[in-house]
Amino acid sequence: MLLHSDCLLASYVRYLDKEKKISVGVAIPQCLITQESNFVAGGSWAINHLSTVKAPIDLHGKLEALLHHNITEKACLTISGKFDIKYLNKVAGIGLAIALEL
Repeated sequence: MLLHSDCLLASYVRYLDKEKKISVGVAIPQCLITQESNFVAGGSWAINHLSTVKAPIDLHGKLEALLHHNITEKACLTISGKFDIKYLNKVAGIGLAIALEL
């Protein structure tokens, strides 16, 4: 898959339990011009038909977590957190988003 005009992405997803909707995946993006590459591994779990949890970690030690909850058909709530394992003394990033469809 082509990300930008100078980047490629190879990815793999494995569904561990289709009934509980648990999956794991890896992605390897490669920038052709700068020769930078990364490795991202993560997982996803659909708690129920309204809520999903996702958590990826990359090669540089950045750990993220995301909780997505559909409140109604036209409203959803997303809570996210980001933490860099290499810098334990820094504060983690936390985000909150509410999306409303009119």
